[in-house]
Amino acid sequence: MAATSRTILGQIIKLAKSIALQEPIDKKGFKLEFIARIPRLELTGIGPTVTLWKTEGSFQAIKNIARMIRSCHPETVDCDTKTIEDLTMKTIEDLILDENVFQAGCILASSQRTLADCRVDQNISEFSNKIYSQLMAQVRTSINHWCNVIGVPRVICNSFDIPQAQITLISRMDTSKWEEVVSTKYKTSKWSHMLGCFPDSGGVQLFGFECRSLVIHQAYGSQQGTKFSSRLEFARFFALLYATVTVEEDKRLLRARAEPYRWCIQFPSRSSSGLGSMQSELDEAVFPFFCEDFKLSHYAVETMHNWYLALADLADARRVRVQKACHFVNRGMMTHGLDSYVNFFISLDALYGEAGGVEDSIQRGIEFLPIDTSLKKRISWLYGLRNELVHGGSRFCAEWRDYDRYYSHFRTKPEEDIKRISCIALLHSVKT
Repeated sequence: MAATSRTILGQIIKLAKSIALQEPIDKKGFKLEFIARIPRLELTGIGPTVTLWKTEGSFQAIKNIARMIRSCHPETVDCDTKTIEDLTMKTIEDLILDENVFQAGCILASSQRTLADCRVDQNISEFSNKIYSQLMAQVRTSINHWCNVIGVPRVICNSFDIPQAQITLISRMDTSKWEEVVSTKYKTSKWSHMLGCFPDSGGVQLFGFECRSLVIHQAYGSQQGTKFSSRLEFARFFALLYATVTVEEDKRLLRARAEPYRWCIQFPSRSSSGLGSMQSELDEAVFPFFCEDFKLSHYAVETMHNWYLALADLADARRVRVQKACHFVNRGMMTHGLDSYVNFFISLDALYGEAGGVEDSIQRGIEFLPIDTSLKKRISWLYGLRNELVHGGSRFCAEWRDYDRYYSHFRTKPEEDIKRISCIALLHSVKT
């Protein structure tokens, strides 16, 4: 059932009824102590200490509230659930001594069983509405425009924008583009895009000088939520870049043994209040460390521009499939061996797969790709290796009983073929 304001109010009531003022005897309780904020007093850390007990029902209600808010309020789509969960309890704590919501004396004396029993309003709907209104005010305050930046090793090119994705690739030395896109709109605190750190701060250098370019994504949401959404956009962008360079320009990109960069720096908009830059690592790296520098040509950039334009014109269902395929192509290029093979194959499943006939549907999809007949005929072989790996028949690609036979017959390795097919499929996925 889709979340509505009414269902959220119901969960707020459940939360208030599940938070105990006395240690629960018949069930487990998590003790929570905090200094209550005194209304209309701007100083923090001054007030009485309040003790509450969150029960299992409290944790579940908080998770439900966060999930439902993201479902019900479109502006919170890039506000992560953890932030909303934290703000839910912060809202309760901030309102504890608010005489318009709770009877503070009952709470401080622990004279009632639950928070809901200490409400001022006898009408519990009015009570929950007050909490809901305050919570949404806090959630909206946590949402902001963020500019998320990562380093890109080895890629050399002129700066360019992908407006449809709010992505910009900036040449490391392009100060004018950095100022245009980032420093004039976001609070960078004089962070240096050339050095990859705050000058004279002694802080960590996020990436070395082998990062010839930077990729930025502008997003709107919570700090953690936009970091997650930016990682997805980065992964899509790099999957397309990799496919364009390896297929359209037929370059062989060899991965180095160096660990790929995961550092990301986030800058809040200049209009934000109380927010500063944040440095942290992405959950997963999104671009490998290649052995040599390579130049992204004007043709490659134009190809990427046209791909994003075509993606925006796709029907919703098809666009979702393409986005999922990008995710797995990116994971394929970031992993090795069995993991790489399976991820590249999953990208084909994302584009063409149909329940109950995965192999046949992928075969039909590949028939429309501009590849030679020999490569198309290899899908049944490649699908057989996929089954071996997924179902535990082989621990690695070369253990497949038909591996040597495949190489003798086609003079290529299945790992290379699945990579090439999936990259070609991705490039043509936006064509109707």
